[in-house]
Amino acid sequence: MAASEAGLAVWQAFAYSALVFAGSAQFAAVDVIGDGGSALSAVAAGALLNLRSLAFGVVMASALSGPWWRRALWSQLMIDETTAVASAQPDPELRRHAYLWTGVVLFTAWNLSTLL
Repeated sequence: MAASEAGLAVWQAFAYSALVFAGSAQFAAVDVIGDGGSALSAVAAGALLNLRSLAFGVVMASALSGPWWRRALWSQLMIDETTAVASAQPDPELRRHAYLWTGVVLFTAWNLSTLL
């Protein structure tokens, strides 16, 4: 809704949602663009809102080990909910599975909702 009100086409809203999987950052950036702000301002707003992801990465680092490319791919799922569900697991392997399953389910639901 916010994306269409800001003048984004459906494909733009969907692509943005898939590439920037962070609700608060998405809404802030769309609001900035919708109000006539620059892309740089939109990126800055999103970056500031997502600084907390650095702390999430520290919490999840031991469970998400592996090659840099895999960790970079998994970082796309680094949101409040995935970190909360994962960090509640006592075992690092269960933590990783909880993180990935929660992330995939939420990523899919979020992007389907954006498309609808």
